[in-house]
Amino acid sequence: MPAAAHDLRTPLTVVLGQAELLERRLARDPSAPVDPAGTSASRARRDGCETS
Repeated sequence: MPAAAHDLRTPLTVVLGQAELLERRLARDPSAPVDPAGTSASRARRDGCETS
C-alpha cells in the first residue's frame, strides 16, 4: 500500500503546486476573473488533498 500511496501522491503534488502557482499569478492580476467557488489549489486544501 505505501507504494500505491507514493504513486498517487507524487502527481498530486505536481498538480497542487501548479494550481498554487496559478493562484498566486491570478491574485496579482486585477483584471483576472474571480471564481466564487475558489481556485483549484484552495479547493484541494479545503477538501483535504494535501500531499504531505
